[in-house]
Amino acid sequence: MKLIRIEKFWLEFCRILIQEDIFVAATQQMAVHFLLIENEAIVVEKVEIAVSDSTDDQIQILVDRSCNTRYFIFSETGLNCVSLNWVDDMRDSGKIPESNASTIEVLITHANEKGAKINGTALCLDRAPNSVSFDGPTCCSAMSNGTAFFIPLLSLPSVLCVAK
Repeated sequence: MKLIRIEKFWLEFCRILIQEDIFVAATQQMAVHFLLIENEAIVVEKVEIAVSDSTDDQIQILVDRSCNTRYFIFSETGLNCVSLNWVDDMRDSGKIPESNASTIEVLITHANEKGAKINGTALCLDRAPNSVSFDGPTCCSAMSNGTAFFIPLLSLPSVLCVAK
């Protein structure tokens, strides 16, 4: 009986491997970061996110291959950028500092208030097409009303821009 409850609870989470020993499990309101050590998963932190107010809204996680400590989590109504600031300190010292928590940047919120939904989000790691001003990685979100958000990732706060 307990296994069925655990499996049902676990199915409500979107899960993805960020690095070989770090994964995230997320719902519309929170993300939990895990560190894998041998055969155990240790909870490092739980962060609040603002992707959707609806429990029916499916979320997706997109790992940023240009920065191995950053990922994007999105639904039809919101897009967040999450930077795992604690990873480098953990790799250097073997300890996870409490003062260096993950940073969440809300990029799109409440998209459906204007009658549009996010159809998809992708990362472009090279030069932005037909642009003389945007170099480097960009995040592109296509909207159901025919518009799109084009977010140069180098314009995010400096803590989110560090590439490894």
